[in-house]
Amino acid sequence: MAHISGQIVIHRPIDEVFDIVADERNEPRDNPQMIAAERVANGPIGPGARFRAALRALGRPTDTDIEVVDYQRPTRLRSKTVLSNMDIDGALRFDPLPDRTRMMWDWTVEPHGTTQIPHPTGHLHGAPSGAAHLEESQGLSRIEVPGERRLMLREPSNTCADPW
Repeated sequence: MAHISGQIVIHRPIDEVFDIVADERNEPRDNPQMIAAERVANGPIGPGARFRAALRALGRPTDTDIEVVDYQRPTRLRSKTVLSNMDIDGALRFDPLPDRTRMMWDWTVEPHGTTQIPHPTGHLHGAPSGAAHLEESQGLSRIEVPGERRLMLREPSNTCADPW
């Protein structure tokens, strides 16, 4: 089992950040590992909302199911993600700051079989992709939070570098 946590400050209002991150259909435009994402049923995004997504893993598509299990707009979001080789329990917290939002994530990854947890510079260790899109739209590629780790987002190669 692996525990992954981090935070980022996004220079956008809390409601906007929450809505973009809560809708998994936004992720393929920013995450080169996610090929597609769709809602399983119509209706508002909230507890019980489900998404089906395809990720590129080791060069081939891998199906994933995502269910929203806690939805307290605009401050808390929790989801369960099931892949063939791992389960992910992910919690996000959003705190309003003057003219920006602090987004914190805390994920527990439970691999199945011989699956290895990605290296700390792998995609799971970066900021959620919706956050990268919000920052990119503001023309920012690096965010530094005093006393915290530095995140590099959306470099020209379309990868996330995340130096610990």
